[in-house]
Amino acid sequence: TKWGIWQNSTFQKYRYDNLFSHLQIDLFLKDFLNDPMVRKSCPPLREIASEDIKKINFTELKTNAMNMSYFDKFKGANIITDQNYIKKTYEEYHEGIQIADLLKQALLIEESENYDLYTEDEKKEFLFHVFKRLAIGGSVCQ
Repeated sequence: TKWGIWQNSTFQKYRYDNLFSHLQIDLFLKDFLNDPMVRKSCPPLREIASEDIKKINFTELKTNAMNMSYFDKFKGANIITDQNYIKKTYEEYHEGIQIADLLKQALLIEESENYDLYTEDEKKEFLFHVFKRLAIGGSVCQ
């Protein structure tokens, strides 16, 4: 629990018994988010929606990136050292997030020379979204 990941995260497992159609993802999401058991076990959902959710806006992510070579661009751009350390930079804050390394700069600051390292299409990968959230961290990010 070095970084407080377990204390600041929750993991749930659910079962969906209805027919799933990729063409009706919005219906699936509404059914899922309006389910009483899901609402009971998900405090953030209770806070943002006291009534049934009637409209869903979502972006479907790609799942083409399947291995760590997807992140080789960071090393090629000199964000990661040969010893696999993230290079540091002057500390600054962006939208309340402390940025003290080149990786966070590349992920968050549009004016950074490395912000466009990944194309908009590559940034739509599920793996990219998971990595970005882990790299940026939260209130206890070290």
